[in-house]
Amino acid sequence: MKCYEISWFREFECLGGGCGETCCRGWVIPLTQEDCDRFRKEKGLSGIALFLATGCRTNDRFNTRSGKCRFLGRDGLCRLQRSKGHDFIPWTCRCYPRFYRNYGPFEEACLDLSCIGAVRLFMKHLHDKELVVADRREVTKVCTTNDDSEYLEFLIDQRSQLMKAVDNGLSGELANCIASYSAALQDAFAGGDVNIAYSLSFEQYSQTFVHDDNAPGMFPPPAYMLNDFLHTSLVHPRLAVTSPALYKMLVSARSVIGSYTGNEEEWQEDATAFLEDNPLLKETISAYYSYYLFQYFLRTYETYSFRRQVVLGLCHTGMIFLLAFCGKDISSDSLSYIIARYNRRAYFNDVIQDEMYDKAVLRKGGSYTSSVPPASVYRRIYEITGNESAIEGDCGKICGSVCCRCETYDGDEAYIYMLPHEEEAFRGCDTSLYYTKTDAKEHDLPASWGKTVTIATCPGPSECDRRYRPIQCRTYPLLPHINARGELELIYSDARTPYTCPLIYEKRKLTDGFVAATYEAWSILVGYDRIRDLVLYDSQKRNRSRRKYEVVCDANTMILIDKVHKT
Repeated sequence: MKCYEISWFREFECLGGGCGETCCRGWVIPLTQEDCDRFRKEKGLSGIALFLATGCRTNDRFNTRSGKCRFLGRDGLCRLQRSKGHDFIPWTCRCYPRFYRNYGPFEEACLDLSCIGAVRLFMKHLHDKELVVADRREVTKVCTTNDDSEYLEFLIDQRSQLMKAVDNGLSGELANCIASYSAALQDAFAGGDVNIAYSLSFEQYSQTFVHDDNAPGMFPPPAYMLNDFLHTSLVHPRLAVTSPALYKMLVSARSVIGSYTGNEEEWQEDATAFLEDNPLLKETISAYYSYYLFQYFLRTYETYSFRRQVVLGLCHTGMIFLLAFCGKDISSDSLSYIIARYNRRAYFNDVIQDEMYDKAVLRKGGSYTSSVPPASVYRRIYEITGNESAIEGDCGKICGSVCCRCETYDGDEAYIYMLPHEEEAFRGCDTSLYYTKTDAKEHDLPASWGKTVTIATCPGPSECDRRYRPIQCRTYPLLPHINARGELELIYSDARTPYTCPLIYEKRKLTDGFVAATYEAWSILVGYDRIRDLVLYDSQKRNRSRRKYEVVCDANTMILIDKVHKT
């Protein structure tokens, strides 16, 4: 197995008792099984001390309350190491801040930026992320169950492309592009078409990326998003004891960003100006996110969670920027302390990571990522719904295709609004539809849909190419509804229209294939933030007005339909 190390890996030297941010205080220390077995063999006072260090339980953790390790001496050195030797202390303590990841064919090693000594080295090597071959055996066990070498090579190549782009300077547009790319990559793999996924090169994607004016900027992050992060478990009262310097920084940041909440334009102007006035900060921010990608992007080899890995890195990068903005001291040493203190708190707590990610992608009114389906997902839904009819035969013969006619009503031409970016699936196709961007205020839509919405005008049923019907045409007369339990249901459309659909008012029996395809389609669609916002928005209005509706399909109905077709 080949072992690689970042080129400045072996320059690291522990600061020992001179460290102002000792790793012996402020967090739980995990123990390996080998550590536990070794400690249990200890007798006498040493054995009692080890028992107490694990919280009076022979479990797999030291310093269980995240305070000061009981073996930390007044001189800032480890009393256990002094009395028993370096090889006796926990494996985590022996290795830290060395960070290893064994992917099977190779192992990578770098220095974790939660250590002030490691960050100071990082600040000296901002643009140096070269991997060199190490003359040693692997240190850790394989961290993944995946053995797809082609996929791993693809990830390494994309990581390299991403890091190269970020090293040239992290901008708002680049950050948005990376987030959009990660969502497209995740959707491609989730869709099951590996060929499409492997064709998604970041370099090519970035050349054709079109920024969505309705989406909030990725960097600097919106003030409301940063404010949300500061109201998660990231800022806990206990920090005032375990890490008072960080607690002070976070509380100060909460006060500063709170004054900008509701005034995003002023925040963006001040943040951008501050970044331009401080070239070292600008350079550090780019290097920080690039290093994050180097350290964490390959986790997608096991999880395929491209969106999560990329977005979390942008969340953390935004927080580092905010803390620097609030502190105003942009010296190398000041930035080193900000990075080390923040990383130690935010990176090793799954609750904090989950909360920050949820705030980033689920917050009402904005999303850090492409919160709408890409063209590939829309096309997949067209395949699901393409061959299904609402009833046996052509329902248009019953009513003269009333919902498809293009006559005017009250002087307005009939139209249907498209789901966000849905028209992208038809790019380059002769659809016979005419698209227009209109002011979203003219429609009853949730705020997260932004300032404009695309409407499609149809020339009529005689010229309709059914391959290119919008989704809302394909699934009519059913509408998605989310009930009080958060479950997806399909109901007959209660939208106000200038015509009456006989399938609705006569409650005609709909085909199982149509119902199942429609439920599957909306199950996929509501997984995207802006579309779920729309469905929730309509569902909540329906519930508040206590309008009666009939559930045509829910998860239980789908089970019954599936059983019928299997038998």
